Amino acid sequence: MTGTSNSPKPGPRPGPRPGPRPGSMPAHRKAPGATPAPAGSAAVAHAVHNDPKKFGRIDEDGTVWLVTSAGERNIGSWQAGTVEEGYAHYGKRYEDLATEVELLESRVVSHPQEAKTISHNAVELRESLATATVLGDIDALDKRLAEVIATSHVAEEKVAHDKAERRKNAIARKEELAAEAEELAENSTEWKVAGDRIREILTEWKQIRGIDRKTDDQLWRRYSRARDSFNRRRGAHFAELDRNRAAARRVKEDIIERAEALKTSTDWGGTAAAFRDLMAEW
Repeated sequence: MTGTSNSPKPGPRPGPRPGPRPGSMPAHRKAPGATPAPAGSAAVAHAVHNDPKKFGRIDEDGTVWLVTSAGERNIGSWQAGTVEEGYAHYGKRYEDLATEVELLESRVVSHPQEAKTISHNAVELRESLATATVLGDIDALDKRLAEVIATSHVAEEKVAHDKAERRKNAIARKEELAAEAEELAENSTEWKVAGDRIREILTEWKQIRGIDRKTDDQLWRRYSRARDSFNRRRGAHFAELDRNRAAARRVKEDIIERAEALKTSTDWGGTAAAFRDLMAEW
């Protein structure tokens, strides 16, 4: 990063010079100013202590120069006030830009699920540095944005991995629930207990998310078939009970009629034997 020269300033020039001016700081040395902490730490806030005079100058004719590790470039012309006001103006622009970088650093940590969007925004902001009309440590912002982009890529991969794991676990759980429902449908005769459990399975089923539509539909058909099979088997069981109860009722009504026919008999021995036979039949 280059610095400013203490040598007398030259007169107005038509445009930016191609390289560093005499007396500037060598490009391989770090420029003065605040050192940013690594991106990815939500607890670290990059306080902006910007001294615009360390990163550029305003010539007597109002031409504004930004100094970076690549040299210096003309970023505008200040005619709206004093030179000090010009430094304050372009310094404030840098601070606003640094705030945008800090927000991206914080966002990638607090909202990793948005890593793709954050990376895209960081790339755009980083590309804009080449034409930014600010006075400040542009090289530091470039490094911080590079770290945001790298951190975003790592976060994006982790989000994708975590999503795949949740999908895998969700599929496994629904497969377990479908198999349990199938077992109950095929073998259970504990009609109330099994029926309650099948309803509980449905409640849990609805809370499981993160499965692609095709796989979820396939698993749902397994559960749905098992539930329908259980309901048919339970319905058939109770229908058979109803039929048996109706048949038993008819038999007992017949026994009652035969018993009533014997109530006036005076054939005590034969009538007693007949009542015993009716009781045994009952």
